[in-house]
Amino acid sequence: MRDDNLNIFLGEFAENPSGITRQRLLDAVDNIPDSVVVWDKDYRLVDFNKKFGEIHVDLEHLLVPGTKMEDLFRARAYSGRQQLAVGREEEWIAQRLSHMQSSQEDFEIFLGDEYYRIFSKELKNGDTVSFQKNITAEKLRELELAESENLYRTLFEFCPDAVYIHDGVTMLLVNQAFVNLLGGKTVDDIIDRPAFEHLRPEYRQIAMDRVQGIFDTGESAGRNEQEYVRLDGQTVEIEAQGTLITFQGKPAILVIARDISARKRNQSQLRDAYDNLELIVEERTRAITQEI
Repeated sequence: MRDDNLNIFLGEFAENPSGITRQRLLDAVDNIPDSVVVWDKDYRLVDFNKKFGEIHVDLEHLLVPGTKMEDLFRARAYSGRQQLAVGREEEWIAQRLSHMQSSQEDFEIFLGDEYYRIFSKELKNGDTVSFQKNITAEKLRELELAESENLYRTLFEFCPDAVYIHDGVTMLLVNQAFVNLLGGKTVDDIIDRPAFEHLRPEYRQIAMDRVQGIFDTGESAGRNEQEYVRLDGQTVEIEAQGTLITFQGKPAILVIARDISARKRNQSQLRDAYDNLELIVEERTRAITQEI
């Protein structure tokens, strides 16, 4: 930023007791990775640092003292390089002006193909200084995380098996399959209930010990057969497995449970059939032996 146009801007700061010279401070402002721009009380360009010029290099002909903020925004909107402004240029210009002229808090914008966070501060003489930080990497990480969360939430919701998350004390999140397994109607029937309430009493201590082991070691617990108590009091046989995850920034347990009642009935029927077959074979063998 040029020395003669920064008198007011620098006057907003107390003298530096460390002995840093004014020129060194000017050089620092001009070389910081964030862009800095000063507008007068009529929102005309006063000065800017090197980074601001690099961001708006395609509008270099407008980067002169006295250029109206609106003219700069209008040139940006109709440049074709501002994706969010295409087809709604005037609306975009109005939103940018509103943010810059009335907001004293951080806000985010998308310029060209990069994201920026802007903070503006009104100076004592009515001028405004704006700091513009490139947050593209941070924003892309947020978008990737949001996409991952949406994907996992979709898998969570549409998983045919019962899936739920608890912190060892309280139910935090459940899918509809778990609600159906317990005979409920909506997730509100289950959320915030005690984490082990749905287990038959004789299984609760076993489950609590398994969960504590997961918290202590971080290792997933193997499959375990249990019996759940439905909301109507009936029991259902299940096979469950828990693993450690981070939920809302805190350790939690993700459990996947499958109704094995039908399988257990089939196994029982097969055992009965096998026992009956053995009995028939024994009787037939005995009869044949007697005949011989």
